[in-house]
Amino acid sequence: MGMDARVTKLETHMEYVRKDLDAISGKLDKLVENTSQLPTKRDLTTNTFAAIGIGFAVMAIVVGGIIGGLGWIQSRVSPAPAATPVASVPAASAPAAH
Repeated sequence: MGMDARVTKLETHMEYVRKDLDAISGKLDKLVENTSQLPTKRDLTTNTFAAIGIGFAVMAIVVGGIIGGLGWIQSRVSPAPAATPVASVPAASAPAAH
């Protein structure tokens, strides 16, 4: 095989290598673009703390609403009359001295 044939063969192989590199480069660009849109660890942590905070706020509002509602209902109801004692217990007396 002559020198010219070997050079031609290398040029042909390099064309295929170049095409493959261009295809890999295009796919790599898409991969970088897609991964840049993924949330980071900081985003996930922030979202988790925000969800926990919102959960506590909702619980506080619900509990406050229940307590406030019960207080409002209690203020609307007339107070019950004071209970009178059924039996009275005599006070303890000191023992008699002999």
